[in-house]
Amino acid sequence: MPKGTELSPDEIVFRRINAKQTWWIKPDGTVAPDAFVPNKGDVDGLSLVRAASAEEAARLGIKGKRFHAVPLKVGDMTGMTVIGDSDTHALVVGMTYANFDSVETQGRAAKLSKVCGRASAAIEGAGDPPPKPAA
Repeated sequence: MPKGTELSPDEIVFRRINAKQTWWIKPDGTVAPDAFVPNKGDVDGLSLVRAASAEEAARLGIKGKRFHAVPLKVGDMTGMTVIGDSDTHALVVGMTYANFDSVETQGRAAKLSKVCGRASAAIEGAGDPPPKPAA
């Protein structure tokens, strides 16, 4: 299990979605389950952002790209363990790219789609890109 502290049920976290993924955000702001399926970057768990607002969560994304931020209340994520591994990042333990197509992960993605709030408007990221792995 990744290291971190389990988050309070009252904490709001955000799933950041690249605005190029237009099919994941419906016109009314609801979010498709695919937005919560782990991608190649989700090695230790489904990546979430810890921020004070959706705008802040989106701005933590890479500069030059645009992002939507989707709010999730930790307490609504029943049956899932959510840990904070830094001041600005959290993980849903067990939801990894290695098991993205499992029945359990697909079911959790569908549940997150139902309990999440509406996606923010697309906002320009202002963060640095992640470091490149050592050769």
